[in-house]
Amino acid sequence: MRRISSSARPRRRPTTPPPTRSRRTISCSARGAEILFHALGCGVIAERAGEIVALVLETKSGRCAVRGKIFIDCSGDGDLAAWAGARFERGDADGNLLYPTAMFRLNGVDPRAAGEAWSAIPRLMEEAERRGARFPRKGAIVRPMTHPQEWRVNVTQIKRADGKAVDGTDADELSAGEIEGRRQVRAFFEFLKREAPGFGESYIVDIPPQIGIRETRRVNRPLPAQRRRRDVVRELRRHRRRQWLADRGARGGRRGVALARHPGLARVQTTLPIACWSRRGRAICWWRAAAPR
Repeated sequence: MRRISSSARPRRRPTTPPPTRSRRTISCSARGAEILFHALGCGVIAERAGEIVALVLETKSGRCAVRGKIFIDCSGDGDLAAWAGARFERGDADGNLLYPTAMFRLNGVDPRAAGEAWSAIPRLMEEAERRGARFPRKGAIVRPMTHPQEWRVNVTQIKRADGKAVDGTDADELSAGEIEGRRQVRAFFEFLKREAPGFGESYIVDIPPQIGIRETRRVNRPLPAQRRRRDVVRELRRHRRRQWLADRGARGGRRGVALARHPGLARVQTTLPIACWSRRGRAICWWRAAAPR
């Protein structure tokens, strides 16, 4: 799967989803996997507490159940684990979650006129704010894709009326979040066309099929501290070998420490952010989202 993904994307640039989806689907099917599309998991059948016998699906043909010896929860929200009765937690100690986003792609950008737009656009946003404009969040991530006239934009921050993040396990909040995400996409697109050099003739070619959920349930399964440290280090190093890990809350700034040489990794508090650096730049996540429990 890793080979299929890497062959579909240029070095140091993000892939476009459709070719990757096609390659993965064809590869899995060719290797004997039985794929059932247009099916939504809606529950489990368990003979004993915590032991799943079958997964219940809703399909266009009606409701059915799929039996199996091993079930892998790939819902991203811990749906299967929650249905089976596993203990889980959500957000921080106060229930606050990471904010969902709705990234989108533009085409028709003039790369010459746009130049290093990723540096100019935050400044344009600050100027617009002084004139009374309002944006979902501070700053924006705007980068070119494989083709120089196609760019990706990450600037949204989807929240409820009370300012808290939308809960990705609540159907009503998800629906409201989809509407708000599309509203933010449209508003920022119009700002780019009006204010950013090179974007005047651009147009939206893709918005996500659903908003990007960054955090919902985390299944609790107590593990020894050393096991947690070893697992997290291995997974993060495998994800990107040259990434660096830093506890910004305790160490501050850009003083990263190599993953393999971080003696206090298992002791980092669950409320502190972790920043990873690579050649593509910085990405920040929360320790609670990375540490298995």
